[in-house]
Amino acid sequence: MANCFVIVADGARARMFVLEQDPALHARLRLVEKIDLINTDYTARGKHAPGVRSERNTSRQAGPVHPQDAERDRHRIEVERRFAREIADHAVTMIKAGGAVKLVLAAEPRMLGLIRRPLRAAAGERVTIIEMARNHTHLTPSRLRQRLLADNMIRLRDVAEPMR
Repeated sequence: MANCFVIVADGARARMFVLEQDPALHARLRLVEKIDLINTDYTARGKHAPGVRSERNTSRQAGPVHPQDAERDRHRIEVERRFAREIADHAVTMIKAGGAVKLVLAAEPRMLGLIRRPLRAAAGERVTIIEMARNHTHLTPSRLRQRLLADNMIRLRDVAEPMR
């Protein structure tokens, strides 16, 4: 039974960890990665997709210039919103299976805004959600643990005592 889960997310990726006690470590805590989600719709499309010219229609024969960024941004936000709901669904499954009472959510600011409502609605009242508006998806579990400890987001008391 895990008392604390950690989720790190951005528009393209989400990683979910369980906080466990490890007496061998100096900090006596370790993060074990349980789920790694990739948003393939986000990575396949958008401004940074290779070979896609998306600024605007500049063909003189096509008529006046039509900016396409607004439509693309709406599409990108909808793709991120769907991914946020998927993250919330996986998080609730982990919470129900593990019986967590604390959830640390570290996400880039826009993704944090998109995931906040579905996660709070799905997690319920008994789970405390602590938010951090930073993108830590690129960190290894040990570096992430160090960052969360330095920011006082996780503590040793967040881990359940092992059953004897």
